[in-house]
Amino acid sequence: MLYFLAVLSVTFAALILMPRQFISEASLFVRVGRETVGLDPTATTGQTVDLLASQEGEIFSAVNLLRSQQLFETVVDDVGAELILEPQTTLAQADPQVHRASLTMDWAKPAVKWLHEMRLLDSVSQREKAIKELRKSIDIENARKSSVIMVSCQSHSPELAQSILTKFLDEYQQQHSRIHRTAGSFAFFSSQAEVLRRDLVEAEELLRDAKTSGDLVSLTGQKAVLEEQMKLLNQELTRTEATLAASESRIEAAQTMNPEWIDWTRSPEAVRLNNVTLNGMRDQLYTLQLRERELLTKFEDQDPRVMSIKEQVKHAQDLLGRQELLNEFASAQALRATADSLRSQNEQMLEKLRLLNEREVIVQQLQRQVDLADENYRKYQSNVEQARIDQELQLQRISNVNIAQAPTLVEDPVAPNKPLLAILGLFVAVTGSIGIAITAEGMNTRLRDEQDVANLLDMPVLVTVPRTSPRSLRVI
Repeated sequence: MLYFLAVLSVTFAALILMPRQFISEASLFVRVGRETVGLDPTATTGQTVDLLASQEGEIFSAVNLLRSQQLFETVVDDVGAELILEPQTTLAQADPQVHRASLTMDWAKPAVKWLHEMRLLDSVSQREKAIKELRKSIDIENARKSSVIMVSCQSHSPELAQSILTKFLDEYQQQHSRIHRTAGSFAFFSSQAEVLRRDLVEAEELLRDAKTSGDLVSLTGQKAVLEEQMKLLNQELTRTEATLAASESRIEAAQTMNPEWIDWTRSPEAVRLNNVTLNGMRDQLYTLQLRERELLTKFEDQDPRVMSIKEQVKHAQDLLGRQELLNEFASAQALRATADSLRSQNEQMLEKLRLLNEREVIVQQLQRQVDLADENYRKYQSNVEQARIDQELQLQRISNVNIAQAPTLVEDPVAPNKPLLAILGLFVAVTGSIGIAITAEGMNTRLRDEQDVANLLDMPVLVTVPRTSPRSLRVI
């Protein structure tokens, strides 16, 4: 009976003195993609995103960051190690039960101090103890193939549990934003964009000066006009060379048939006649030839008149042939001069074209420099805008990890479990009492009746003396 009462007393004292544990819960929702903000995570820029692998990686990284040592250290420094390790001191005035629980632990402090002095226990700072205690009190869970991370915190006060968990999540969001962003990126890209802008302005000035100094504003038009002139010049040169070749062929044929004409063309007597005179000589020769045909129809070849007209025709042909050869020489000389002039003009145009091509190459190089500087400037300007947005996101604390459920304030303690503890205490009291009674009965060696005496001595009982009180014996 005493054991039963003792166990019930201990159970009742435990129900009264054990500190209450309260829990605060929150949930985080992780979106696919770093700092997606609201963009479609399936949008691609030429590459395919494995959504499942990306989601698992994002959640795994988020859970690891939630369990990082630095995060717990920062929370302990902000909240205070004393509040995490000994919340009973802070809450003693508000909760007498907490005050009684803290008093029950005072007796152990001298023993712990002695063990530290004897170096049987390692000396650990309050901050390190608070970090370990905070790790024990915070639980992080993530269901498989889920984008939600559940975070809970246990403490001796519902307000303290909510406060610690709120601070924990706030600090996590700050660290998440910090590690996903590059510090100083906005200033860096801004300075680089300004440098590239100056390079672009310088390249544009060089291009403009090159076009202005070389009169290259209408470079394409100049090349087109020059190429058209060269085309016409080459056609004229081809015709001149063909005419010259024909003239030289006629001169060669005339020299072959009448070699003496060559000497005559070089003599002082050779005087070039004009075209009118030549045409008159051709008309006279034609008249003589007609007269010759007429006489041949009337007279024999040996007739003096026929022979005379033939001599006249031959003489006229000789004179005309000499003059035509002389004119052919002059025409060939003129054609050669024309061909040389055309070739000289062609060379000049080729030189101009070469200079235009060289200037075009220079302009193209400068244009490429301008295009490259413009592309780099645009790229860095875009990076400046991205860095500005990223900086604003950090200031506004916008990320791909959002708090789906804020830390709750639950005033119903989760520990100790009073019904379970009461049932367990009653069970231990009952079973222990029964066990003690059975054990005591089995270990009792007293003789209660004559049968116990007979069994012990292995002899029959002859006389039985009844139990009498001392008062009855005095009467006798």
